[in-house]
Amino acid sequence: MAEFEKDLKNNLYRIWNRMSSGAYFPPEVKAVAIPKSGGGTRILGVPSVGDRVAQTVVAAHLSVRVEPVFHPDS
Repeated sequence: MAEFEKDLKNNLYRIWNRMSSGAYFPPEVKAVAIPKSGGGTRILGVPSVGDRVAQTVVAAHLSVRVEPVFHPDS
């Protein structure tokens, strides 16, 4: 996160530029081993900070458009 924030303006511009031009492809996720309570480990795929930003933007953009379509109790 700190690395992304060091050049925040340019990093956000790069994401916007790639997404708006249709050239955005998320980088590979980082495999992180998480210990399980019963022993062993579970491998989780952790997206990059930039990819999480892109996912959040898309989710916010879509939710305001599709939320009115869903049933109020959903």
